[in-house]
Amino acid sequence: MTVTTVAAANQVDQWAKKFFVEYVRDNRFKRFMGMDQNSIIQTVMDLTAKAGDDVTVSILQRLQNAGVTGDDTLEGNEEQFINRGYKVTVDQLRNAVVHGKMEAKKTQLDLLKGAKFALKDWAMEKLRDAIIEKLGSPNVDGVEAYSSASEAEKDAHLAANADRYLFGNAVSNNASNDHSAALAEVDSTNDTLDTGIVSLAQRRIKTADPHIRPVKVAEDEEFYVMFVGSLGMRDLENDTAMLQANREARNRGVSNPLFRGGDLLWRNVLIREIPEISVISGVGNSGIDVEPYYLCGAQAIIVAWGEKTHPIDDTFDYGNKRGVGIAEIRGVAKPTYNSVQHGVLTGFVSGVADS
Repeated sequence: MTVTTVAAANQVDQWAKKFFVEYVRDNRFKRFMGMDQNSIIQTVMDLTAKAGDDVTVSILQRLQNAGVTGDDTLEGNEEQFINRGYKVTVDQLRNAVVHGKMEAKKTQLDLLKGAKFALKDWAMEKLRDAIIEKLGSPNVDGVEAYSSASEAEKDAHLAANADRYLFGNAVSNNASNDHSAALAEVDSTNDTLDTGIVSLAQRRIKTADPHIRPVKVAEDEEFYVMFVGSLGMRDLENDTAMLQANREARNRGVSNPLFRGGDLLWRNVLIREIPEISVISGVGNSGIDVEPYYLCGAQAIIVAWGEKTHPIDDTFDYGNKRGVGIAEIRGVAKPTYNSVQHGVLTGFVSGVADS
């Protein structure tokens, strides 16, 4: 008797692993996610193999001392290696779709198969939105969303991170750490995103104290990544210097797979459009909309999984109804220490809509 066997690729556990790989791969932030401390978004899988609802991630700062030369004594002149731990809490996230047998009978569509793809998109959007929320979070007294923070909480975060903020094209636009007053300095003439602002933001992130570590690729090359909204990307794409750089230099050797698919590159800053970064309405000069951007170094965001994203299914009502769902246990955090964000410089530029 010939017994049919199920191919390994079709077995439930293999299918679930494939589902997780596709779910992470298709996320717009995937290119910047990695499991080491050199990643913009560090992913942590420790809790998938052990119990617990939080995990502590080691946050490292770069060494800054000049060292010694010649026969100068090193003993007693060592540098303290500043390292800290940041706790990320995970929680369960689920969603599902269910239908009855008669509803399925009315259509040729495989409702459950379609639902699996829709649920994967839903989970991807939830992760994307969580990362965006954490990038912009004032992270003061447990306040996670920028939109729900009070003016006092925004001012407190700005005061703690004054060298990690940039309003428009001038450092002086930060009006005494008054968040709303600084936003009101952003206008639609001088403060559209351009290469000058990118360069200024890069200089700011390099001199911020404590330092923000760049991402190192290709041995000794150091990069930062800037996540911008669609309006900021529109203005940067039309900047004269950026147009010239793309025309004369773009195709001459950026071979690292990091640089693909519409990203812009300026002075070792990779600029990536995230359309879901939304404007802040009416807060700029003369009531214009303002759009945030986030210039990131290593370990800007931590994503910790307690259980990998996987499909689930069930039957109800004596087998008459079937459901398919998705479940995961994860947490997303922006590391901070003494209210200082570890790896992010937050900027604001004109967000005037297309006319």
